Amino acid sequence: DAAILNKLSPFFVTIFAVIFLKERISKIQVPSMIIIFLAALLIVKPRFELSILPALAGFSSAIFAGAAYTLVRVLGKKERPETIIFVFSLITTLLMFLMMILGTFTIPSPKQLFFLLSTGVTAAVGQFGLTHAYRLAPANEVAIYNYTSIVFAGILGFIFWRELPDILSLIGSITIVFVSIYLYLYNKRV
Repeated sequence: DAAILNKLSPFFVTIFAVIFLKERISKIQVPSMIIIFLAALLIVKPRFELSILPALAGFSSAIFAGAAYTLVRVLGKKERPETIIFVFSLITTLLMFLMMILGTFTIPSPKQLFFLLSTGVTAAVGQFGLTHAYRLAPANEVAIYNYTSIVFAGILGFIFWRELPDILSLIGSITIVFVSIYLYLYNKRV
């Protein structure tokens, strides 16, 4: 449920891009976003059995992610991507260090440390790609591709944990891929 609420971030990117960046929404973006959101629902299948606090956390993460993506678009015109990523990483590290001090910390095993470092490296590569994308294209066009993370999560879930998607997840994944490709081709024509 929290994951699907977080997937509302492209809606907020589009809203923030229109309000703060004066970007225009194409006639195809709104229905495409709705279709992709519904496809994400097929994959996640939320039961909405949340208490208010986790629901607000998921919803808030979508708002903050949308604001961050929009801010990257603004900063991308003024700062180098490496600077944006460094500052983002520095702030995140300081916040995590503070949480580590306030909470309980357990030294990770070598295997856990390997997975943590691997996660950090792949996240850094992804962040470079995302920062360059927001620098080079309108924020509301880039944000729609955020939904493909659901598809990649499904693929990795199968590879590492042998999780098999059900028919609704497959339909949702295929829909996300096809609508994203259609949007890409449509935006290239226009």
